[in-house]
Amino acid sequence: MQIDLFTRETDNKQQIVDWLILDNIPALQKRAVFKLLSRHSIRQLIALPAEQLCAYGLKTQQIHALHNPDQKRIEQSLNWL
Repeated sequence: MQIDLFTRETDNKQQIVDWLILDNIPALQKRAVFKLLSRHSIRQLIALPAEQLCAYGLKTQQIHALHNPDQKRIEQSLNWL
């Protein structure tokens, strides 16, 4: 996915934040990411209940990271961009 950082700034920032949230999930394997994204957008994943994410094979720690992202880490990443 390519993100044009210079147009529709608000939408693009949210897309970047969504990808950073996904990237910050501990021990999430690429295969699991592809499986999840073949069924849902990142925004939809964030909104899914823990039970459904557990059914997809995510661990409690991973679900917690998805539902409660590390805002400080995300801000640091955004500032770096």
